[in-house]
Amino acid sequence: MEGLFNPTSIMLHMLNAAILFVAVYFLLFKPVSRILKARREAVMKEVEDARALRAQADAALAEGEAKRDESFAEAIDRAVKIQEQAKEQGERIVVAAKREASAIIETARREAEEMTGNSSEAMRDFAASLAVDISAKILGREITDGDHQRLIDEFLKEVK
Repeated sequence: MEGLFNPTSIMLHMLNAAILFVAVYFLLFKPVSRILKARREAVMKEVEDARALRAQADAALAEGEAKRDESFAEAIDRAVKIQEQAKEQGERIVVAAKREASAIIETARREAEEMTGNSSEAMRDFAASLAVDISAKILGREITDGDHQRLIDEFLKEVK
């Protein structure tokens, strides 16, 4: 049984296994551990950088939204002010137009009254001169029915 349970052979196998474990530890496990640790640190740094960028992006987004809201409020204020100014200007234009219309109406009324007065005077003058002409013709000679009709026709032609 010496071949199967040989203590020297077992000790050599154990020593061989220990040397193999030490060699594997120093040749593979430590370098791989260093590589994995470096990779883990790089990933953690990238995660932290991403978080920092995310925080900056969130801050920029909040600032942009605040500026947008402020701009929107300013735009509404401007629109309200412009609307109020337009309303006031419209009211001023309406008042000025009413004043101007009243002045035009008053001027037209005065001109109409003046024209009426002038035409009345002209008609009186014309009627008076016509009466004088008719009287002169009547006094100058005797009027017959034919003369009378002719005088009426002439008077009507002159009036027209």
